[in-house]
Amino acid sequence: MEDKVYPSSPTEANRRGLKYYFTGKPCKNGHISVRYAQNKNCLQCLRDRNKARTHNDYWLQYGQDEAFKKRKRLAAKEHYEKRKHLPRPYHARRRQAEELATIATDAGKLEIKRLYLEARLRSIETGVPHEVDHIVPLLHETVCGLHVPANLEILTRRQNRRKSNRFYRTKVERMYKKAPPKRGQS
Repeated sequence: MEDKVYPSSPTEANRRGLKYYFTGKPCKNGHISVRYAQNKNCLQCLRDRNKARTHNDYWLQYGQDEAFKKRKRLAAKEHYEKRKHLPRPYHARRRQAEELATIATDAGKLEIKRLYLEARLRSIETGVPHEVDHIVPLLHETVCGLHVPANLEILTRRQNRRKSNRFYRTKVERMYKKAPPKRGQS
């Protein structure tokens, strides 16, 4: 964030549709950092507060209150009821792409199920969420991967979110090197 040029006032940041502004003056805790345009809070103060909360196990108890859970469930239900008639294009597009990209045989489909099960088992064993990721993405501007066992790998959720929809040519080259030779060739 430091390499960007920010406006010097919150009103200017709001007018330009930016999230932050920078005055160059220290906050009440002495941080010289960008501030949020909406509430004028120092970004570094917020980070320090959340770090302290994490070290004090603040988030472990967050949402454990039954009344809080009930309110959240009710709010989620109301949100769903208001919007259930609206189309959800990303999810439909994703499902359709996965259906069209599945060319696996019955044995391949069984292997895909095994990979998803293995990801769940790793999550349970390690306590770290694992997911099945497509090496060549199904939805990408330049390439279109297939939903086959050779194009799937198990990653942690964090690694999968970090990779996102990116396409790495080196992984694909390694995948093709592992592929069996064509018929009649040795």
